[in-house]
Amino acid sequence: MTNSSHKRAAKSGWGGKRAGAGRKPGPDASVSKVTTVVLTEDLIAKLRELGGSKWVREQIQKSGTEKISNPDSQPSFSENTSLDLNRLLIHDPLSSLICSAPDDSAFSSGIKHGDMLIVNSKVPPKESNVVLVRHNSSYSLRKFRMEGNAVTLSMDTPTGEVVYSLADSECCILGVIQYVIKSLP
Repeated sequence: MTNSSHKRAAKSGWGGKRAGAGRKPGPDASVSKVTTVVLTEDLIAKLRELGGSKWVREQIQKSGTEKISNPDSQPSFSENTSLDLNRLLIHDPLSSLICSAPDDSAFSSGIKHGDMLIVNSKVPPKESNVVLVRHNSSYSLRKFRMEGNAVTLSMDTPTGEVVYSLADSECCILGVIQYVIKSLP
């Protein structure tokens, strides 16, 4: 037996890099970009169930065309802009109260008599929160403080800060000031 060399005939048009080869671009190829989203295995499975990248595109389109703004940028207003302050500022209508600042007892916190306040009665007060309190039949603003297990409420006066112990006074905390809408001079 003799060794014969087997030569393959070169096939033209198969394999290799050449012009026009590869998957053809889809209709959005000129505007589409590939991006990466990091997901767990469970989330990848869920994404596939929902429809994959087509579902993601649909969700983004449904969310509207508003752009994420830079918080440092100046707001822009147009005649057609409407603001729903209820939707923006009132998170729970049943626990919210809107009132005007009853006095200047929180001026060091930037709250002046007449400023509009949005008070939330369900939010537990934290250290240095300004709270609306009722004492007898009057209302005032106080700064909430914890000193050990004792709660103190302080207020600004022209002569300095006055501190009250919640246990000693007949005060009732009505809620935490969440938003202040400043009155113009």
